[in-house]
Amino acid sequence: MKTYNEEYPQALSEGIGLISSLSQNSRIPWASDVNVVPSVLEQLYATRAGFKTITPAFLFSDNETRVKMLVTLFSDKWTRLWNDFKLEYNQLDAYRVDETVTRDRDDSDESTNTFGKVIDSTHTDSGSIDTNTVTADTSDGSVYGFNSVTNVPSDKTTNTGNENVVETRDLETTDKTTNSGSDSRASSHTEDETTTTTRSGNIGYTTPQELLRQDIELWHTPFFNIVFDDIDNFIMLQVYSI
Repeated sequence: MKTYNEEYPQALSEGIGLISSLSQNSRIPWASDVNVVPSVLEQLYATRAGFKTITPAFLFSDNETRVKMLVTLFSDKWTRLWNDFKLEYNQLDAYRVDETVTRDRDDSDESTNTFGKVIDSTHTDSGSIDTNTVTADTSDGSVYGFNSVTNVPSDKTTNTGNENVVETRDLETTDKTTNSGSDSRASSHTEDETTTTTRSGNIGYTTPQELLRQDIELWHTPFFNIVFDDIDNFIMLQVYSI
């Protein structure tokens, strides 16, 4: 049988041992806390448990297996206690209620007005125009005798004419007028609102003195004392005096 310091001779001097290895396991709650130094934690444990005797069954396993056994057995318990010890609160508030209301509003509107007007017209002018013109021209001729002031008809001339003009039309005119265009409108509105309300105080059944006394009792035992007690109860021989 060996004591803890015999099994881990570097525990006190260099802080290397079971506890420092345990503190580097990701399932241990204080593994990521920069304020907890594994080597210092190892020295603290070796100071209080260095001369205790380790059970033969625990010594039979290698160091990696020992760490896994402690993690499997205590990680859930230690994590819950760690979270409780790290919780921030006002010791004089008997209750605390945090309410967070989040409202998201997203309005969007999109419309398109299309304008289009087409005028298509065709004009046709076809057919024939027949124009017949008849003319008649009659003229009388007169002569005057010697030393006479009165004219005497001498001859009569008649001219007639007939003109026929045919005009044929075959005309087609096509007109097309197109008006087009569009107006587009798009708008969006996003509104995010978060409201946090905190209610805290004393419900009246507990005096401030009682709250303070409970807080003192809670912090009376350090967190790592609980951890070390759990480890002792598992790996050390329990010696009873008669």
